[in-house]
Amino acid sequence: MAISEKLIQEAVNSTGGKEQFTRQYQQYSSSVLFIDEHRQELLKKHDDEWIAVYNSAVVANSKKYDVLLRKITRLKLPIKEVVIKFISSRKIVTLF
Repeated sequence: MAISEKLIQEAVNSTGGKEQFTRQYQQYSSSVLFIDEHRQELLKKHDDEWIAVYNSAVVANSKKYDVLLRKITRLKLPIKEVVIKFISSRKIVTLF
């Protein structure tokens, strides 16, 4: 199923335009890459925790997802640019 050009343009416009979309995408991508590249270090500090990464840095962590969201809200970070991930050394099956 192909996404129509109109839907793509609406999505880009909803972020504030192409420049804003590109900036948000780059910000988010760099944080995802940070998690991948620093996984072992992150596991030592945050095993079995939810982490929030923004600007390639862990800005919040918690054992509970709802607590993590409250911390992010208090920091007034742009939620669309924050990468939230559960980090664990255990093998966990996720279905979605």
